[in-house]
Amino acid sequence: MCAKFFFIYMCTCLRAQGLNLMEFCKSFNDKTKDFKESTPIPVVITAFSDRTFTYEMKTPKTTYLIKQATGIKHGAGRPGDEVRV
Repeated sequence: MCAKFFFIYMCTCLRAQGLNLMEFCKSFNDKTKDFKESTPIPVVITAFSDRTFTYEMKTPKTTYLIKQATGIKHGAGRPGDEVRV
């Protein structure tokens, strides 16, 4: 649900700047085709006055990568007091 909300929000922001949404989606999908579908990928989009854009994909957050590597669903509710296995 959160991913869908974010996608709708992102589309609204891109349209507000007059950017070509389909061009962004095709480019982004092409660059992320080898990623796992649920991987959160931070993106910085720069819009120019001629309605062109560039974007830079960042590395997923370290906490996400650690949880994926260790196979845990979420961290401790009280850090330092409990260990989840």
